[in-house]
Amino acid sequence: MEAASLAGLGWRAVFFVNVPFGLIIMSAALRIMPSVPRRAGTRLDVAGAIVLFAGLLCLIGPLLFGHDVHWAHGSGW
Repeated sequence: MEAASLAGLGWRAVFFVNVPFGLIIMSAALRIMPSVPRRAGTRLDVAGAIVLFAGLLCLIGPLLFGHDVHWAHGSGW
């Protein structure tokens, strides 16, 4: 049995379902959220961003690269 194919994309077309929802949410946010002026003296927390990046990398990195470095599935879990 052949699966439905949107524009020849096959199963990958399922990811396009997020596009209309994203556009609806963006337009609603632009209408609903008030524009707030930036407070004086606020800056980007670079140290916090680096710690967040490192923490996410430690959580997601093994899932992404574990197979490439031949880590066994479920060892010790």
